[in-house]
Amino acid sequence: MTLRAESDVLVCAAVASALFAAPAAATTFNVTDDASLRAALTAAGNGDVLSFAGNVVVAGDDLPVIQKNLMIEGLSLIHI
Repeated sequence: MTLRAESDVLVCAAVASALFAAPAAATTFNVTDDASLRAALTAAGNGDVLSFAGNVVVAGDDLPVIQKNLMIEGLSLIHI
């Protein structure tokens, strides 16, 4: 195999490993109050999870604009 062919194989292997790399693990942000919600919205990236442990009262200014895909989890309470 020539040097050129070997370098082509290495480039192809590098591209293939980048394309099929395992997805990054999502980060879970535990939201317990207004401050932790604002911090989570600011720091979270695509695919991250905001997990609400209870009710959160939002006070003060508007929340940060969300321009990413987030999962929101919370307690499921059914009142009959």
